[in-house]
Amino acid sequence: MEPDSGAKSLLLKNKFKNEYFNANLDMNFKSKYPLITGSLVLPIPHYPAFRIGAQAVVDSEKSEISKHVYAINFKQSDVQVHATLTGHSDVDLSVFQKFKDMKLGFRVGWRPDTRETSFGAALRYKTSPTGKVKVKIDQHCVVGLAYKLKLNSDACLALCTQFDGKNLENGGQKYGIMFKFGS
Repeated sequence: MEPDSGAKSLLLKNKFKNEYFNANLDMNFKSKYPLITGSLVLPIPHYPAFRIGAQAVVDSEKSEISKHVYAINFKQSDVQVHATLTGHSDVDLSVFQKFKDMKLGFRVGWRPDTRETSFGAALRYKTSPTGKVKVKIDQHCVVGLAYKLKLNSDACLALCTQFDGKNLENGGQKYGIMFKFGS
């Protein structure tokens, strides 16, 4: 129950996973008709580096599938490639690579109905055994920076900012600080 609005909701999650498949079924009751999300991930026989998957979201109030996603994933040692097709039209491709203390990620996307392309890049660098720096940028030149420091086994400190690289003088920058204590 949300204290401000008094709205009630219930979320049920089910998961079954073994070496041959991973299945999820979530039911979100924000009204008397749940929003049902189901997903399934399977390995491809004789190709252990590949996985295929599908996800569907069903709006039971309207009795229709509101979203569907197909995916294929390739993972070999330190490289991972992930491709998705959403709604039989929107295409996304992501590539990730790990090299020593650095992880890199790139994403490109395309929506044929609007002819809109999107892309992003991210980097995570482990500066020390207790510190990490993260940098990300997208097609709109929005830049995110973060530094996370693990103070001890129970505490960590994180500082972050996000700003529009094209309009630095216009304001709108976001800043954050987090201190987490306990497990």
